[in-house]
Amino acid sequence: MNRRELRQQLVAARKGIAPGAAHRAGLQASQQAWKLQILQRATRIAAYFPMGGELDCRALIEQAWARGRDVYLPILHGNRLRFRPYTAATRVAPNRFRIPEPVSGAELPATAMDVAITPLVGFDSAGNRLGMGGGFYDRSFHFLLQRTRWRHPRLVGLAYDLQRLTKIDRQPWDVPLDAVVTESANYIFAV
Repeated sequence: MNRRELRQQLVAARKGIAPGAAHRAGLQASQQAWKLQILQRATRIAAYFPMGGELDCRALIEQAWARGRDVYLPILHGNRLRFRPYTAATRVAPNRFRIPEPVSGAELPATAMDVAITPLVGFDSAGNRLGMGGGFYDRSFHFLLQRTRWRHPRLVGLAYDLQRLTKIDRQPWDVPLDAVVTESANYIFAV
């Protein structure tokens, strides 16, 4: 199965999750995520607004606020992402893909984040991530492929258990994840 077909199948599966089950999965994933040392130590956390059946990370965002962490959401900046602060009072507006973005606040580069919680379509046991195909996360975090010692920020995928795959053929531009959090487990790929 090629990547396009695989994306279609996995997106359909996650969209097929009943609203109540999806809400519970988001709460469970938030609890799982805070078990990660890399998240516990993080001060600046990039998250996302869930779209198209993505696992809802709003409970994780609320927990971050409760723990005194700064939360940022991605904004489109050409073909890459930058990040703006996000609070409960932040005004957002849809971008060209209809994804809500903060409309004001200082824009920070990906390098300024401690942890980036990333949406995904699929993941495997090696930390490979299958995204929606636009390449925004891979381009924005490409600099991590050049680092051999100090990897910062840490990339943590957020997914349903059903999005776990046996193997994803990694492309040269794919930036691997450090961990993935699902509603039932944490998968750690890099320390």
